Order: sequence, then C-alpha cells, then structure tokens
Amino acid sequence: MSLTVTRWTDFIAFLICTTFLVIGAYLQYTLGLVPCPLCIIQRFLITCLGILFLMGALFNFSPTTRSFLHTFTFLLSAIGAAVASRQLWLEHFPSDKLISCKASLAELNQSAFFQQVIDLFFKGTSNCGASPWSFLGLSIPMWSLLLFLFLIVLTLRQVYLNRIMNQRNALF
Repeated sequence: MSLTVTRWTDFIAFLICTTFLVIGAYLQYTLGLVPCPLCIIQRFLITCLGILFLMGALFNFSPTTRSFLHTFTFLLSAIGAAVASRQLWLEHFPSDKLISCKASLAELNQSAFFQQVIDLFFKGTSNCGASPWSFLGLSIPMWSLLLFLFLIVLTLRQVYLNRIMNQRNALF
C-alpha cells in the first residue's frame, strides 16, 4: 500500500462528508426542514471531519502525523455516532419531558447560561424525536449514524495502514 492510497481514501471520505452536508442544506433550505440541536451538532462534526479528510488528501504528512490525524477523525466519528444514536433513541422512544421548540437556539444562547444551552443540545428538543423525512425507509438520524459508523471503520483502516507504513519506514 502506498501513501497515495490513503490520500485517495481521504479524498473520497471528504466527498462523502460534503455530499451529506449538501443534502442537509437541501433538506433545510429547499424542503423547509428545521434542524434540531442534535442535527446541528452532527453537521458540525461532519464539517470538521470533512476538513480533516481534505487535509489528509491534500497534504503529504509523515506517517506519524497521518496516524494522529486519522486517530482524531476516529474520535470525532465516534462522538458523531454517539450523538446520532441519541437522536435515534429520542426518535424511537419519545418522551413528554422533551423541551418544546418555542425559543430558538439563538434566543436561548443570549438569555441562558452556557451550561443550559449545552444541556439542551444533549437532552434534545421535541423536534429531535420527530422523523419528518426518510429515504429508503431510513430517517435522517439513521443515515447520519450509518455515515459515522462508515467513517469509524474507514479511519480504523487508515490508522492500520499508517501503522504498517511507520513500521516499514522504521526498518529502512
């Protein structure tokens, strides 16, 4: 395996992240679906992952730096999978204790303490449990979870390939 294989894989992962962000923008601005706080966190994580994958594709990092980069993308993907799982759980087990969406997040940010805003993000709101759109029978959080799981597997593969390259470089 050469370094170019990992760089091409990073570029493909970047394109996948970009595709998911474009679909999210289409759903929001064309179909009028309002993203919940958990969706916003997932979009932020996908954006960060896309930037990291683009960096991995464009720059010729050393195998050690590349391993660190892919380990970081693994951690972000795992966090994204946890957030998507939480949203999926809220979708399948809705609760009457969820906060209604009367105030926007910007209003809450100005009027509430930072900790309350963070709590709102992870507890979810009443629209986090709604499933207004599906494709091939899968809802938005399920597609996000599948993306994050795919990226977890991909980054583990990348870390493994980088480790093999580190060992190969150490021998020569």
